[in-house]
Amino acid sequence: MMKRVWIFLTALVLTFLLCACGAQDVPEVPEDAGSTAAPETEAPKNVILSSFSLIRAEDAEADLVRVAANIYADVSRREGGASIQLLDDFLMPGKSADSSLPEILIGVTNRPESAEALTALPGYLDFSVGMVGQKLCITANTTARLADAAEYFLANLTVENGSLTYTGGNYVGRYDYPLADAQIAGASVAEFSLVYPADDAIARRAAERMSIWFGEQTGYVLPLCDDGGAAPKYAILLGAAAHDGVIDPKTLEKKTFRIRAEEGQLALAASSLSGYGAVQERLGELLEANALSAGFDETAPHGFANLDGVRVLFVGNSFTYYGRCTVNRNNIVNNDSGYFYQAARAMGDEVKVSSFTFNGSILRTDSTNRTSLYDLMLEKFPNHYGKGGEMDEFYNQDVVILQQQNVDMANTQSVIRLFMKLFPPETQFCVFIHHSNVQRNQRNVLGAAEALRDEGSVIYLPVGHLVYDVWTGKTAVPGATLTYNQDSFCVNQDDDRHHPNYLTGYLTALTVYHALTGQSVQECSHSFVARTLEYYKNGATSNYPAILSSDADMRGLKQLVEEYVDKYN
Repeated sequence: MMKRVWIFLTALVLTFLLCACGAQDVPEVPEDAGSTAAPETEAPKNVILSSFSLIRAEDAEADLVRVAANIYADVSRREGGASIQLLDDFLMPGKSADSSLPEILIGVTNRPESAEALTALPGYLDFSVGMVGQKLCITANTTARLADAAEYFLANLTVENGSLTYTGGNYVGRYDYPLADAQIAGASVAEFSLVYPADDAIARRAAERMSIWFGEQTGYVLPLCDDGGAAPKYAILLGAAAHDGVIDPKTLEKKTFRIRAEEGQLALAASSLSGYGAVQERLGELLEANALSAGFDETAPHGFANLDGVRVLFVGNSFTYYGRCTVNRNNIVNNDSGYFYQAARAMGDEVKVSSFTFNGSILRTDSTNRTSLYDLMLEKFPNHYGKGGEMDEFYNQDVVILQQQNVDMANTQSVIRLFMKLFPPETQFCVFIHHSNVQRNQRNVLGAAEALRDEGSVIYLPVGHLVYDVWTGKTAVPGATLTYNQDSFCVNQDDDRHHPNYLTGYLTALTVYHALTGQSVQECSHSFVARTLEYYKNGATSNYPAILSSDADMRGLKQLVEEYVDKYN
């Protein structure tokens, strides 16, 4: 599984790469690039650390904060280390850092020495520990490798004359890249640049992700550029870039991708970010087998062709079960027969549905008034994949669908990553966005789903966008014969106008099915969907039974399901 890259650092790397691509000449690749031996550098004298401070970025992510805290905890326990402080890199507006101050810089900071050390790394997953001016820089591109750098730093501390001293010199820890010698049609991968259409956001996101992926696999973070200029001499062309030899994704069938290699060129095409994720996975196999010779041309499906025998787990609360997408309430069900199961069965698939849904629950919270689904899952099933050893059968899932509460939890993205570590790496994760997330513009929840989708980690399920856009009039239902309002999609009882009704539960089921398989849901039966008004009280009513009885309206809603899934992925 791809190691997580710091958001700030990724932006920094990609900005540099976007500027770097466009020249015809390819920069020379050092002869020792990709090797495991460190370059020869003049080691500094032993560095006495008594006057140094530990510095991390003020806005560092939690993983980097932990690395810095571990360094500080280790140093402060050693003889001569009690005087060393851990600080962030905050500077007053208009002020610049003092280059003469002795500081230990952990990861990327606002000190220019950090950037200098980062630029000097031979390969993307290499790390370094050493002096740059008056700064001792502990440097890497990812938190995992920064932890390795910290380990090297701590292993080379000693006490000399009562002073804590670093004795490790200027050191570069080389990574053993699995595809260091990879070639495309006889040329080294290091010579290539990634080119995407300027007007194709999906291809651009895929290119950005692929650039970092090449760095992790080969050591070379490939330069990026759009198709506004001349094509580089060696180009990996994504989508319908304005150059000869490209593959237009519009020529592909749904849920397929294509890879074609020619001399000096590799053309890639898919219609979605998840499709480009499948392209990337296939490239790894082809590069390892040295199979990308000139003339190679392959079209292949990605994702699930159908859901027959596929294991799907829903994790959430009443926004998942109230509309009967699943039937579970406050329990764990291993054979859930809700609308998703019934819709898949109507499409000819015998899917295996489980649900882990509890009323009022949040994916993870410290509140004693709410159920924390993550902690409850660990309590019920302690033997997860990330723990090693024999795994509880509960975690043996092909697909996991996560749904956050209608509370804008700032920890949503990090908690979703925690869930991912519980399941095998091949598990496909989805984030279900419900209408309350959209209606309340919950940016933490929406932003987490968008960020994880953009890095290819999840499929975005935009049910909430669809129903909210329709009831507010932003989107018209094609061929509709009826009018729509909030009561068309939500219950209306007492003070509850936010839970999904049975129509929305059915649309959720269709959204999941289409997102996973790419198959049209136009022919999916909805005869099993309840038409009762049990959740409409105090004079409230809804036209959702009439919508379910209107062939024209249901065709239009099913069309929107497909369009919204494709739009948001």
